[in-house]
Amino acid sequence: MKSFSRALLILNLAFASTAAYGQISAEEAIRTLKEDALVVKLIIPEKRIEMLLKQNKKEEALKLEEETAALNQELITAFSTAYTYGPMYFIYSTNMRVFVEGDPGVLFDKQGEFATAYPKNWLFIELSDSPELNIDGFVVRDRNNDALTKPFPYFTSQWGAFRLSKKSFYAMLEEWQRRLKKLENHL
Repeated sequence: MKSFSRALLILNLAFASTAAYGQISAEEAIRTLKEDALVVKLIIPEKRIEMLLKQNKKEEALKLEEETAALNQELITAFSTAYTYGPMYFIYSTNMRVFVEGDPGVLFDKQGEFATAYPKNWLFIELSDSPELNIDGFVVRDRNNDALTKPFPYFTSQWGAFRLSKKSFYAMLEEWQRRLKKLENHL
């Protein structure tokens, strides 16, 4: 039993060091955004929609689909007009597994053209809850779906001061890019 416990401890330490080692540096993240790709993850709440349909709540499911489509279109428009830092693609959350397994054909650019080449490196950005604050905003994640860490600006809140006003996606992107450029200048 002692040898089993010892083996578990060694495996845990190995995985912990691999996870810590897997975090990318701010310099590498900046280089990835400038030279490789930012992948904007558009959320499709597929499981919620399926659940509503199973509960015979077809109208609610359709409403959720419409709201999601409108939100995703808003994100596509904002990123297409405001993001200028480097190459960018979009992907629907339902296609993430296919992409991670090596198929670039599920990525599309701001003109709606599907990718033909797999980006060497990429970072994801999605509208989600912050890792620490539990408020909505843009969260930047690595290819393992882990949020990046400071000093990289991995989170941009959707809320203004004291949560009194909501920022537009365009304003959030402008703020995030200013912070990226500031970091880049300090590296």
